[in-house]
Amino acid sequence: VERQFNQMLQMIRIGQVDGIILSHIFSIATNLPDAYYKVGRVLEAGGHIITVDEGRLGMYIKRGEAKE
Repeated sequence: VERQFNQMLQMIRIGQVDGIILSHIFSIATNLPDAYYKVGRVLEAGGHIITVDEGRLGMYIKRGEAKE
């Protein structure tokens, strides 16, 4: 699975595909931290990751100054 995931990432980076469609995230991830890691890698490569179960996945983290 890791080898195939890395091949998909390379295809995204070179513009051959726009993203990855899965039945659910745990078809490529072993646990929740691994799922976030893989979603982050796809987004970093410039692609999208969409699952049938969860829909479009993202890392919706606001950037800005920390509040005290």
